[in-house]
Amino acid sequence: MKDKPRLANGVSFGDGCIAIDLPENAYLDRPRNRWSCNRGFRLSDGECIFGR
Repeated sequence: MKDKPRLANGVSFGDGCIAIDLPENAYLDRPRNRWSCNRGFRLSDGECIFGR
């Protein structure tokens, strides 16, 4: 069983919440239902890595 990520967040959905795995160097977008990589990082295999 995978451990819950350090920065995991929940999003309300009906009667409960849905966990969003938030990788390091990422943030939740305004509607708080998706994430994007921080400035200077790019998405690679589900992770935010440094560089363009």
